[in-house]
Amino acid sequence: MSKFIVLEGPDGSGKSTQVRLLKDSLDRLGYRVIIIREPGGTTLGEELRRITKDHDIPKSPLATTLLYYAARAQLADYIRDRLEDDVWVISDRWELSTLVYQNVVNGVPIQKILSISITLSLPKPDHVVVLNTSDTDSLIDRITSRDNEDNHLLPYIDRISRVYDNDAREYCNMLYGDKCKYSRVYCGEDKETVSKLILGEVL
Repeated sequence: MSKFIVLEGPDGSGKSTQVRLLKDSLDRLGYRVIIIREPGGTTLGEELRRITKDHDIPKSPLATTLLYYAARAQLADYIRDRLEDDVWVISDRWELSTLVYQNVVNGVPIQKILSISITLSLPKPDHVVVLNTSDTDSLIDRITSRDNEDNHLLPYIDRISRVYDNDAREYCNMLYGDKCKYSRVYCGEDKETVSKLILGEVL
């Protein structure tokens, strides 16, 4: 039976690496698996990703939130079709990231984000795995060690990490209901150890 698995957590927590390692592990076990990234995954989604990452394009907080949801809406049928074909879908982020980041960084009210989510009725994950660590200095070190567009998030990383620690389970219930399984995995171990922990959670 296929599953929709989402890996979440603050920037620097190793999500993208763990998404790839999880796919490799499931492939070896004989499952059919695809990876999607968020925003992205479709031609429109990738263009919207470029716009959301381009800080030279002025965007209001609500407009940014709607761009993320527009990318998801374009991806929704693709996810449903893969699941119906008994293919596992692993996503690098989904709605929880928007709830955390757009509220913490841009101040978009949680209820406003939830109302958008309810209106769109997107695919709901079977399992959300949150990667996190209390050592926010290590998250910051990982972000600054790579050449990317995420350095503007550095002042918010401590708060984002705390929200994932304290509120992520409640937020998942708000977004997905209590049928969605929730796990939290400490990302401070080496990547192979973390990968084994995640695999044990999702199987």
